[in-house]
Amino acid sequence: MPLVDCSKLTSSVIPITQSMKEPKKFPGVLSGVMLVVAILFGGAGAVGYMAYGSDIQTVVLVNLPQDDKFVQAVQFLCKSFRLFFRAYPDS
Repeated sequence: MPLVDCSKLTSSVIPITQSMKEPKKFPGVLSGVMLVVAILFGGAGAVGYMAYGSDIQTVVLVNLPQDDKFVQAVQFLCKSFRLFFRAYPDS
């Protein structure tokens, strides 16, 4: 699934660059956005590690109490979306 998203992204770079008033600024803007996203993800990971310690699992939903009905509903929705997007990747 991430490979499909990356291939769609690379095919949209040229139209985005061509529609900009100053296309020479695109690499700087892209780098800035990627830096902000990396800081957000890194911060979320650090906060998760500080909250749970080394017992934290890679999948966030596994860290939640498995006997809670709300957690089970969220897990079901996540699995349903995953199956939907595998069946219809261009949706």
